[in-house]
Amino acid sequence: MTRIRLAAGAGLAALALAAGSTAMTHPKLTGVVGPGFTISIKNAQGKAVKNLKVGTYTIAVTDKSKIHNWVLEGPGLGKKGKEITSTPFVGKKSATVTVKKGVYTFVCTPHRTVPTMKGTFKVA
Repeated sequence: MTRIRLAAGAGLAALALAAGSTAMTHPKLTGVVGPGFTISIKNAQGKAVKNLKVGTYTIAVTDKSKIHNWVLEGPGLGKKGKEITSTPFVGKKSATVTVKKGVYTFVCTPHRTVPTMKGTFKVA
């Protein structure tokens, strides 16, 4: 009887680990800011994000300039949004975000007024 309980316990533990690793996998988006005055977000196919489904995503950002940051603003992200890179950081950082229905803006906040330093996408 003890062997049966141990085997059942081991099976449940393996199932829990498998479920946990699956739950942590989210669609990946790629953001880039700099080195000039440009900012972008692309999907796994390398296409500019215009529309997304409600859900959780991992955004991997490459920040190529110490004068820029990469921030996502929109429903559920608070007044200041989700800052993935900050000034004067240069390099790569990732964050997991959950997006809700609405319009989101990705922006370099120090250069918010420069048209090429922000963009939007819709979530439905």
